[in-house]
Amino acid sequence: MKPQQAVRRWSGALHYASADVRCDKEVLLKAVAVLWHPGILAAAYPDLQDRGSMLYLVEKTRCWWLPHFMKNRELAKDKEFMAECKASAGCGLVFTYYQSFDCFNDIRKKFPTAGASVPGGTATVWFGDEPVFGHSAADGWCCHWLREVRRHHELGEVICCAVSNIFDADWVEKYKAGSSELSDKDAEKHGEAFRNGRPVGWGEGEIVIEGSSGGAKKFDRAAPVHPRTQLPLGVGCRWERQALDGMEFPVYAFFMP
Repeated sequence: MKPQQAVRRWSGALHYASADVRCDKEVLLKAVAVLWHPGILAAAYPDLQDRGSMLYLVEKTRCWWLPHFMKNRELAKDKEFMAECKASAGCGLVFTYYQSFDCFNDIRKKFPTAGASVPGGTATVWFGDEPVFGHSAADGWCCHWLREVRRHHELGEVICCAVSNIFDADWVEKYKAGSSELSDKDAEKHGEAFRNGRPVGWGEGEIVIEGSSGGAKKFDRAAPVHPRTQLPLGVGCRWERQALDGMEFPVYAFFMP
């Protein structure tokens, strides 16, 4: 099996590869982008820890925060370089690690991160203990929520959002929770498009979430249809996604929080 094929199936294969393979940018990129594993970045040989190589990985994955996981921590401390990384990441929703439960947890532990799409019940979105969108929010509608998203970004936090309302696997049965993805046909019908495109398989078949509690979990990708209206559920999620996709900075999307 070729190195590129090996890391595509299992990113941990890079640990056992020869020196010349571990110094190959394309092999490293596949290891980093196919399956989230922070140890892969730390395992990269020194000549892939330089500014140019790191910026290359950021441009390909659109994840400006990757330097925080490198063995060479000096890059993450370089404000000028990190500003360059942020500029290279672009804007709108980023789905690079969409299927990784571990990635969402790892970045929250590593540096300040804000969940910009967290339902708090009664049609309200919350930041911490403060309701910022919905009928129980002091300032009413979406303007306050969008201001809060921008404020957290300006504080240097990584902005993330969750696509499904599945917090854990048993929520599907317990609360009738499910995905809010739409098939290509339905997405076009309901006007959902992203500036950076949708992940492969969006709204079709099943999705495997790597690293969720108890191991990998499978969930249906298509939004359930309401029995009375015959419309796909998740209107609020889709509204939030469109708003976040229009931001002037990247927002990292995950299937489940």
